[in-house]
This record gives sequence, structure tokens and C-alpha cells, in this order.
Amino acid sequence: MHKKKLAVYMTLMALIAAPTTINAAVGENTKGATMDEAVLEQEDEGAYLPIEEDDMAPVVEDSIADDERMVFGTESEVPAVFNPVKDNMGYKLPQVRNQYPYGSCWAFTTNAAQEISLLKAGHGTMDLSELQLAYFTYHSVTDPLGGTQGDKVTYSGTTNYLNKGGNFSYATAALMNWVGAADESTVPYSDAEKSLIKGLDDSLAYDADVAHLQNVYQINIKENPDEVKKMIKEYGAAAITYCDKEDPNVYKAENCAYYNPEDETVNHAVTIVGWDDNFSRNNFSQEPKKDGAWLVRNSWGGSDMEKNGYFWLSYEDASISNTAYIMIAEEASNYDHNYIYDGSIASSGWGGDNTVTGANVYTISSGSKLESLEAVSFYAYQSVDADYTIDIYVNPTDDSNPQSGLKITSATTSGKTRYAGYYTVPLEERVLLKQGDKVSVVVTLSKEDGQVWLGKEYDAVTNSIHAKASAKPGQSFYQYPSGEWTDFGVSNKSNFRINAYTKDCDDVEAYTVTLDANGGTIAQTKRIVIKDEAYGDLGTPTNGSLEFAGWYTKKDGGTKINASDVYTLSEDQTLYAHWKGWDRDGDQVLGVYDENGKPIKNQFVCDGTYTYYIQNDGTPMKNRLTYHPNGKDIIYFDEKGHEVFDNFANVKRSISGQTVDDICYFDTFGSMYIDRTTYDRTGMTLYYLNPYGVMQRNGWFQFSNGEIGCAREDGSLLKDQFAYDQWGRLVYLKGDGTVAKGVINDGVFNYRMDENDGHCLEIYQ
Repeated sequence: MHKKKLAVYMTLMALIAAPTTINAAVGENTKGATMDEAVLEQEDEGAYLPIEEDDMAPVVEDSIADDERMVFGTESEVPAVFNPVKDNMGYKLPQVRNQYPYGSCWAFTTNAAQEISLLKAGHGTMDLSELQLAYFTYHSVTDPLGGTQGDKVTYSGTTNYLNKGGNFSYATAALMNWVGAADESTVPYSDAEKSLIKGLDDSLAYDADVAHLQNVYQINIKENPDEVKKMIKEYGAAAITYCDKEDPNVYKAENCAYYNPEDETVNHAVTIVGWDDNFSRNNFSQEPKKDGAWLVRNSWGGSDMEKNGYFWLSYEDASISNTAYIMIAEEASNYDHNYIYDGSIASSGWGGDNTVTGANVYTISSGSKLESLEAVSFYAYQSVDADYTIDIYVNPTDDSNPQSGLKITSATTSGKTRYAGYYTVPLEERVLLKQGDKVSVVVTLSKEDGQVWLGKEYDAVTNSIHAKASAKPGQSFYQYPSGEWTDFGVSNKSNFRINAYTKDCDDVEAYTVTLDANGGTIAQTKRIVIKDEAYGDLGTPTNGSLEFAGWYTKKDGGTKINASDVYTLSEDQTLYAHWKGWDRDGDQVLGVYDENGKPIKNQFVCDGTYTYYIQNDGTPMKNRLTYHPNGKDIIYFDEKGHEVFDNFANVKRSISGQTVDDICYFDTFGSMYIDRTTYDRTGMTLYYLNPYGVMQRNGWFQFSNGEIGCAREDGSLLKDQFAYDQWGRLVYLKGDGTVAKGVINDGVFNYRMDENDGHCLEIYQ
């Protein structure tokens, strides 16, 4: 760890220890950018303002090691040499820009990284205005949708904002809110001196943009150099800071080689565009420990390999800040509107646990007839290798709960943050919104074995720069682990850096689909659809215990409409919810519906435990005996409609107009026992079910086969014992409950029992 940065890290660790928030303060020490004497004479205060984020990039795991590089053909994913200045890499770097005579390296480096990313993406060569970026970073203009009203950036001290200095954090915050980037021809750097006197027209803040910064990856260049190389190969450039000195012991002009062995405060921003692992350490004025150097693009107007243009910066340079910034821009035509609340350029993190959830709620207010929510951005503050989930809710019904609206499940989007930084994520499915609709964007970051933070704006005064943050109730929300939401703006006076990007749909043929829940409930009863495009997610209603079967064109029957089906009508439409499954009130079954939402009638159904018979009126049969579908066996449905099986039951039936409770037994198949004995579930007590299926009780009786038995009041049969029949004669009841006949022996005596009725005729030894 660098000594000069120890205090910064100790401060950071103290902040991490706080339960809910990290505040990344702007660095207090600044030095002027060193370039040449002419520029030095013009400088007032400084060029690059160091900030803690410059040294806070967390280390990502599993960075590609030298001996573990993936090979594609004959070229590794991270080659030893990558030099777009010398070699043909499929693109030609733009002309080196010239920041003279102001300390605006931060703006030039930021735009260089954007320009090269656009070039690599096939958008051609762009020349973005550094003057516009620098001016509106420090001269606040409320965004076109009014979300940043109350947020402001002011500065004191020098009146020369171009020599006030800046950093990548400020530039990123401004650019993510579409303050820039304008074309150089619209806001030329040559007008810089004029702008110091007259300023720039406010319309140039948002109306002149030709590109949008969409992703910013913060990578630890000291610990993960191969990750930086991979990103440069993919996107063309990485923005860094270092301490520049006009010292022949540091810069060897004949080799265009720069190496500062001292860990000094940074003062200059430059762009890395390549590297050479084999660049000899002997090429430097002072010899570093290892070979290798970054190919650096400056902003001092040089045209070739020279310090003013391109030069080599040793991997071992001790003054390089830890954080490399990968800035990825897209053409401004990608989206039409940027819904934002975070107008402050100061950033910090909220969280510190393994999960953090924040939400911004926006009201669609651009004035367009119809908009589609296409993408969402968030700031994964110091959160590497974290899982993210974006959920979209429309028209919350509870102003204090951003999840109370209709969840557009088809728009839910998940992924992983490889690096810390800003992520713009296209949604899995766009969400159509009309004027006045409220849309809630809920972002969750989680990491099973680490801490995560969600980026936010905050109110800060550093380097005589006041980044003022303000927030109104109902804009941003934070969810506690318990699931409870709190108004983040009210409690913290700041907003999350969560943006919502929309596109106008004024030129489309749109219609309204009314959703009839058909006995159920749904959060939003109307959805917008576009002709000749898919319906999209229509939402899922609820209806007690019933399962939603789908949306249909008719209340009963009709055609099922799926999310992927194309809307072909030239008029509005009403769709009806159909239900399937078991309609229950507690443990009472009210009805059953098939896959098409039609009620099941006149048939047996089973819920996995019990069998029911659904009658013609759609209700289950209760307290009734009926025939099994085999037409032979008799079954019984109790007071809950359950088919009774493997048990006794109190069977209600009417005899001569009187309701009688009979006790009957039904086997494992639900069939009534008739003229049969059975044991209860203990296997000890025997019962007899007579020819009517009724339990025989209270006294002597005759089995249907003529045999004689005796039942107690509770229906249990006498067995394995002597007894006296109703005439007082001795009889013996066998184990099957019938009276014994013929000769029996109790181990001592012989008993001769009558062959007809079983009474004892003689006892002898």
C-alpha cells in the first residue's frame, strides 16, 4: 500500500465500519497540471483534483494470470503487446487534442476515452467538446424533466472554472445525467476565453448532446492490470491519473519513457490506449524493477511519440492512482429521455451489508404521447462481482411503497457487476408508459460473501467546490432487511444514482387493453399495447386459492392471449382472467376449474389427498352416499365433501323423513363395507357392518350367512370369550365374532355346543 494513500484508506475503513453508508469525499490536495512553461504561466489553481475513488477500486478475483491466459488461435486474450499507434488494430486513433492553455486535462481525458469507445463500437470519429463538459460540470442547469431541481454545483476562489480542476468522478456524474457530450463544432474550445466572461447558453447543457456516457468501470490497475488490458482491447482506452513532473530523471525524452519512483500526489489525467509487456526497463532514466509500460495518450497537442502526444508510462510508476476508468459511450440516439434525480456531482455509497435495495420512482412527464422504458442505470459503488436485479413496478398504489404497483415480471433483469462503477442495463422487455404514469425502478445488489453499496449523490464542500444535493419526498426509497421501505430523500436528503431511460413512441399505433380480473383482483386494470407488436406482460391477478389460467378474449371461453402474441386489432380491447384449480374458502371446497378456466361438473376429481364429486351446479357433493363410477361400490362424501376412505364415518341419511346418523366403514378405495367384519386401526377391536352397511350395535344379531354374533353398545363384537345368549344359555364367541358350534375345549373341559344355535348342551372332561 502506498504511504501517501494510507490516510485515505484509513478514512475509508472508518466509513466502511459505519452501519449503513460510505461517503467518498473529494481529495483535498491538488497540484497544477505540469505540461510546458507556456501552459504553466496560464494556470491558476489546478488541473486534476484527486478523489478517494481514484484509489478505491476494489480488486476483482480470478484476474487472468500470466501462465493462465486463454489462447484463441495464436493470440492470447491479453497479448503481450497492444499498440494501435504503431500497428493496425482495425481502427485509427483520433488526433491528439490540445488542452492549452487551461488545466482541463480531466475533461480532455474523459472525452478521449468516450471518443475511442465510440470509434471501437463503429460510430466513426467524433470530436467531443471539452469546453461544454467542463463548463456545465460547474454551472448547474436543471435537467429537461425537472428531476434535478434544487441540486446545484457552485465554486469559490478562482473565477476561471477551466483552471479550477476536476476529476473523473465529477465528469462521470455529469455525463451520466446527459450533461454532454456535445460536438466540438457546437461548443468549440476556442470559445473558452469568451466563456470565462459571458458563460455558455443554458440550452447547450442538454440540447446539444451527440453521445451519452452509459457505462463506467473502475478497475484496480495495480492489482488487476490484465483486467484493464482486456477492457482497453475491447473499448479502446482507460483513463488514469499520475503525478507529472518536468524532470529528466523521470522522463527520458529520446525513448518517450516516463517513470516516477516516488509516490507523489497526482496532478494530471491521461488516457491509456495500449501496452507493451516487453518495453525494457533500461529505456527509463531510472530503472524500474520490471519491464513493461503503458502506451499513454496525452492532451497536449502532440502528433506522434512524444510527451505531448503519446509516451510510455512504466507499469511500476509509483504515482499512478489505483483506479483506471473505462468509459463507454453510445450515440445520443440510443434513448430519448433520461429520468434522473441526482444533480450533485459528489458521490458516495449506501449499504455495507451483503444486500442493498434502493428504488427511484419517476413520473412520466416528457410530454410525449407514449414512452417505452428501455434501460436502467445504477452505480455499483465499490461493489465488484455482485449480483444485481432490476425490477419494474408501474403506478404504485402506496406512495410509501415503491413495490405496491403492478410488477412487470417480463422486464425483470438480472446480471453481475464484474467491476465497481456505473452500469446501464437494457431491460429484458421494454415497458410502455403514458403521460402521468409512475414507474418504480427497484435495484438490488447482493454478494453472498461480501459487502455491497449502491451509489448515491450527497452534499459536499471540498476544494472550495460545493456539490449541493437536494431531494423531495417520494423520489428515492431504501428497503431495510425486514422488507420495510423508508423515504431515502426525507431521511438522507439525497437520491440514489438510479436512472431510467425511455424512448418516444409517438409514431406508433397504440391502444388500451382493459383487464377484467373476472372475480379476482389486479393492481393495474389497463395496459398500453402497440399494434403489430407483442402484448407483453399483462400482469397476474389473484383470486383466493385459485390459480390464474391466463387472459382470454371472452369472460367464458374465447381465445387465450399470451405475452408473445401480436396485437392485430385497430381498436381497444378487453381481456378476461380465467381461473383454474381449486376454489377454496379455508378448508372448504367451493368449486374446481379446468385448464381453460371452465368449471368442472358431474365428475370425480382429486386434489392429491381427497376425492370429490363435483355436481351439476359446480359444487362438491357433501353428506351423501353415492355409487362409485364402477356402478357397483358405494362411497360417501362427508360434510367437507371429502370421500371417506380407510375409516369409519357417521353417515347421514334420511329414513321416513328422519335424518339418521349411521356408522359405516369405507375401505382404502373408499368403498362401503357391506356384510363384513373389520378391525379398527388398532387392529384389536372387531366390528360388523350389516347388509345395509351399518355398524351392528347393542346385542345379539344374525350374520347374513346365518351365523350368530353379539355386539356391544359401541359396536365392538364379543370374541374369544364365553357369554350368555338372550335366553341365558352359555355360548362361546370365536375370534371372528361368530358363535362356536360342535365340541370346543378351553384346556380343561370339553364343551358340546348345539350345531344350530351354538348353545352349550354338555360340559365334560
